[in-house]
Amino acid sequence: SQNHLGKVLTVFDDSDKEGAPIVQIDSHGFQVSRIHMDNLGFGDNFVKLSPGSSDKVFTVWDASLRNLAPIILSKWDDLDNQKFFIEGTGGNRFRVRALHSDKVLDVFAASNIDGAPIVQFDFHGGDNQRWRIES
Repeated sequence: SQNHLGKVLTVFDDSDKEGAPIVQIDSHGFQVSRIHMDNLGFGDNFVKLSPGSSDKVFTVWDASLRNLAPIILSKWDDLDNQKFFIEGTGGNRFRVRALHSDKVLDVFAASNIDGAPIVQFDFHGGDNQRWRIES
């Protein structure tokens, strides 16, 4: 997934460690794991997200319902804080909404810096919450 800056979602330092943060990074000049969207049924847009060949998935930390809760990597436990809906927002852009909280993936503070954390936040339609999916 790419955001408004052309940056991509990845795991910090391409780590496979439990709890590693999900961040944005410039895809040029960096080796980044491709993010896989695995369909969970219940319609085409209900997915779990995983980097590369990892057996771990994007997870909202501690199943938090709060804004700014970080998105981390953790083992798949089939929990609602590991399940996401991909929803169109127009202009070939999408929001990624957490099932358990109804909040969306958001680049913290609309940062343009490599390594800025990905958090969950109420949807407000900002470019830092709208993603492009590339095949």
